[in-house]
Amino acid sequence: MNERKNYSFPIVKMSDLFTYLHEMKINFSEDDIRNCDPAAVRRLMEEFIHILMDMKKEDINQPDLAGLSMLEYPQLYDDSIPEITYYRTVSRLMTVVGIHDFGWNDVHKPTLKRIRRIFSALLNFTRFKEQQMIFLSAHEKQSEEAANLLEQEKEKNRRLKLELERLKMEKEKNAPMIQQAMEECLELESEINVLNKRQAVFRHENAGLKNQNNQLRDDYASVQIAVLEAKKTIEKLRGKIVSSPARFQSDIAKLSDQVERGKDELGLLDQRTTELDKIHDVFSRADKEINKVIELMHETEVDTERVKKEKEKVKMQHQQIEENYNKAKQAATHHSRLLKLMAQRNEQMEQYKQQASSKMQAAQHALATVTAELTEVRSKNKDKEQKIQALRATAQEIKRKTHVEQQEYERQLREMEEVYALMESKVKEYNRGLLQSIPKPAP
Repeated sequence: MNERKNYSFPIVKMSDLFTYLHEMKINFSEDDIRNCDPAAVRRLMEEFIHILMDMKKEDINQPDLAGLSMLEYPQLYDDSIPEITYYRTVSRLMTVVGIHDFGWNDVHKPTLKRIRRIFSALLNFTRFKEQQMIFLSAHEKQSEEAANLLEQEKEKNRRLKLELERLKMEKEKNAPMIQQAMEECLELESEINVLNKRQAVFRHENAGLKNQNNQLRDDYASVQIAVLEAKKTIEKLRGKIVSSPARFQSDIAKLSDQVERGKDELGLLDQRTTELDKIHDVFSRADKEINKVIELMHETEVDTERVKKEKEKVKMQHQQIEENYNKAKQAATHHSRLLKLMAQRNEQMEQYKQQASSKMQAAQHALATVTAELTEVRSKNKDKEQKIQALRATAQEIKRKTHVEQQEYERQLREMEEVYALMESKVKEYNRGLLQSIPKPAP
């Protein structure tokens, strides 16, 4: 159910009214306004028409009516057409500011009470328009910023797609190297297992050789002690030598035998010592080789751990690339859906604009036709005043319907702006998640 909206506004005192008009830098005479001079009121009204409707005085005095060429003698209406245009314009403005009882008397015979009420409404609406223009400017600025931000996000999305393609190409390029590294890792693992087994065998053999080496060292020390004791015995025997030739001969023979046996034993001991030295050298070299093997095995274990870590990193990078690829696909799909939805909304907006424009043109044409008919009826027959009033009512109804349709269009436009803002926030959210999911390049 459509009802006419009645806007309430404060009735301003005449002194305050004049103060506000001077602040707006409008030239007028206070005495003419107080005396209710129609010409002064009209000049003041034309200033408000210019401020609120952006129509100059020349546009009102020289209107371009579509039905004027259809009249038989259009020059007869040179004076009445500007008056009708002025009245139509003021009536439309009065309807907007909340004065719904505006009539011809307010133009030709205004009263101080009506002047005060009319210009109070005009001042109130002027202030309201200024506030709305500030809000509209801020909203347009926000819309421009949002559009710029959307373009930036699109550019970021394009760069991310290029980066994703580069990563995919790099992945395909490095795939043989990664496969080769994995095969080398497997070969190293098998070699490490063989070396671990050999290390266990070497450790067992090394323990046995160390025990044998210790035993030989003990034997060598025992032999050295025996040699020292033999030398002491020889010295003692030398001290017991007597001058008896027979005994001396026998002692010499015994000593010679003992010396020969000692030499033989010493030769055996020297031979054994030489063998032990060779065995000791062999064990020393074997110990050094085993230590080298152990160090090599430690290095191999370190390399193996490093290779395992690199394999884990490669797997993680593969997983990250797959996740980024899936996220990019989802973001691209969602972005395409949003673009389609925006295109649909833009088409609907264009349709609404065309409908509103066609309806407005039809209403203006109908109003012009009604006005022309009204003028013709007044000039020919004053008895048809009731019909003219009906035509006026029809014109007002058309204007009211046009105003209602315009409000409905503005409401739909606001809804589309809200949908646009929602889509914009979703695009930002998906792009932000995509940026966070892509790993930063190593320095």
